[in-house]
Amino acid sequence: MGTRKGALCAGRVSVVRFETSMGRHFRRPYFMRPDNHKNLWPEDAILSRYDALFLFCIALQYAMLHLGLETQDEAKLILIFHVTGTVMEIFKVWSGSWIYPETAIFAIAGVPLFSGFMYASVGSFIVRVIRAFHMKFAPFPPIWRTWVLAILIYVNFFSHHYIPDARFVLISATVILIFQNKDLVSHR
Repeated sequence: MGTRKGALCAGRVSVVRFETSMGRHFRRPYFMRPDNHKNLWPEDAILSRYDALFLFCIALQYAMLHLGLETQDEAKLILIFHVTGTVMEIFKVWSGSWIYPETAIFAIAGVPLFSGFMYASVGSFIVRVIRAFHMKFAPFPPIWRTWVLAILIYVNFFSHHYIPDARFVLISATVILIFQNKDLVSHR
C-alpha cells in the first residue's frame, strides 16, 4: 500500500512540474487574449485585429521552422490541425453557434484564418510535449478502435445540432479506451 501511495504522490509532483514548465513556455501574449483587444487595438487601424493575428501566427510559424524549433513533419501535422479547425469553425459559424463580428481580409465564409491557429496550437502543443518529455505510448490500444472513436467524436461535433449530443458518452469511451492499458504513457 505504501508503494502505491508513494507512486501517486510522485505522479502528482510530476504533473505539477509539467504544468509549471508548460505554463512558462506556452502563455498567450497579452494582445491575443480576447478580453484585452478593446484597449489595445485601435478602431481606425489599417489592418484589422483578426488579420494582424493571422499574420503574426504565420510569422511565428515561419520563425519556428527556420530556427529549428519545429520540424517539417511537425509543421505538416500543425497544418492538418489548422485546416481541420478552420473547417470546424466554418461549420459552427454557419450553424449559428457563434460569429466573428470584426472584418478580416484573410477569411473564408466569415471565419478569419487566425482561428485555425487556435486548433493548430493544440496540435503543436501535443507534438512539442511528446518530444520534450520523450513520451512513448505502449501498449497502444488497437488502432481501429482509436480511429472509430476519433470518427465518432468528429461526427458528434457536426451532428449534435440535429441529434442528441453524445459528448459525455464519447469522453467515457475515450477514458476507457486509454486507461485499459495502465502503463500507456511513460517518459524518461
